[in-house]
Amino acid sequence: GQAINGYTVELYADKDKNVTDIIVIEQYLATVGKTTPAKGDNAASLKLAVAEAGEAKKGNATVEMTIVDNPKKSDDLFDVLSTYAEKDKVIVTCKPGWHTDKSAASILAVEAPSSVAGKITKVTVGSYNCTTTIVIDGVTYKLNNECVDGKKLTAGTEGTLYLDAQGNGIGWADKQVKTETKYAYVLDVAKDTVKEDVFSTGKDVWFAKLLYTDGTIETVEVTETDGTKKGTVVTYAEGKDENEGKIVLKAAEGASKGSNGTINKNTAQLYGAVVNNKTTFVVQTTDKTTNKPVYTVYTGVTNIPALTAKTVAGVTDKGVWTVYFAIDATLTTAGPAAVENVVYLAKASDKIAEVVGEDVIEYRTYTAIVNGEITTVNVAVDENGDAKVAAGLYSALTYDKNGLVTAGTTMVKDDAAKIDVVAATTAAAEAKDGVINACIYDDATVVYEVAKSGAITVSSIDAIEAGDTFQGYTTNGILTMVVFTAK
Repeated sequence: GQAINGYTVELYADKDKNVTDIIVIEQYLATVGKTTPAKGDNAASLKLAVAEAGEAKKGNATVEMTIVDNPKKSDDLFDVLSTYAEKDKVIVTCKPGWHTDKSAASILAVEAPSSVAGKITKVTVGSYNCTTTIVIDGVTYKLNNECVDGKKLTAGTEGTLYLDAQGNGIGWADKQVKTETKYAYVLDVAKDTVKEDVFSTGKDVWFAKLLYTDGTIETVEVTETDGTKKGTVVTYAEGKDENEGKIVLKAAEGASKGSNGTINKNTAQLYGAVVNNKTTFVVQTTDKTTNKPVYTVYTGVTNIPALTAKTVAGVTDKGVWTVYFAIDATLTTAGPAAVENVVYLAKASDKIAEVVGEDVIEYRTYTAIVNGEITTVNVAVDENGDAKVAAGLYSALTYDKNGLVTAGTTMVKDDAAKIDVVAATTAAAEAKDGVINACIYDDATVVYEVAKSGAITVSSIDAIEAGDTFQGYTTNGILTMVVFTAK
């Protein structure tokens, strides 16, 4: 029969050399997916999408698997796959029936695939993948029987062929041509009239002075026939055919403009849209010595200085500022901030009675965070047995002679110290690009998770998911501490 490329067949025999067992081991191309951090009692996990020819014929592009970490092992499948980045390709060696089992136990090995990039110059299509061959840069490659794209490959296509351990093609990815939208701010427009000779009436030639997102200025000939784009954000591209040598300007989709704009330091909301760590700011100020304009580019909301500008314009995409121009701007200052006392009381225990000397004191014990330390705090109870201080965020606590908390000063906004409180709220989406629920975070943001039991652990901003409840406080506009509870 036809040999099946990409399959490893193991024969086992008895002492008389009679074959007793035949084991077929299969290899597949898989894509590493998103990792979900550990949360509470749930271990970390990641997604693995395995391409399988049989499933592809049914209309299923991949078989989705969830690989869960075993915290007691440092070399399990989760740990191996965690060494790869999201969207990386891997070769997985599987036991037969893996696509039904879908468990980590059905994957025997993981390895990085080799690959070859280029243009397919010839395709010889066989009855099966294993009888199909393709030619790239003069080299002929056989296909692994599990290459889901085997019947779709066409000559002239550019891309990457992933290879299994035997050098058979196990997967194909078309070359991705990333189209980058180029933005510019039109500082000025002008026209000139060009005559072919003294007898002609002449024709108008338009020019535009463009401010690019890298802060450079250029005057170019454009195809524009009027000056309506002055003061707006446009996209630009080189003209073709009759417009060759000119620049084509188009009004940028999602563009807006205004006057007398203000940007506060570390604000995640700007005129109805989100500012994040990917937003590009182009700021034009005036040199006080030379009285000439100076153009400065900032990337990310945590880097942009506070300012006011006579003219502002930008582009939003899905509610997020992609690029923002501040023209004729004046920089303002934002003072430093510091906070010495921060206490978060999480969950109280049942009432406890304790004999101290000749007295019986009653209190409830809170799991707590005190100035960055995970600890417990004993809070006195009232005549009804309720804690005298509720769960929440405090800047100070008052203690009695027995060391019990009897009162707390709720943490509030402090303009002088540039501190603000983020009240308990529900995360609308996971943290992304330095912003969560219009709150800015950075690498210094400290995150704690409070389990429903009240147990507190140090966590990360990436662990917060849509629907989780969080609160905390900001310093100078950036989240300093976040406490969250999973939904």
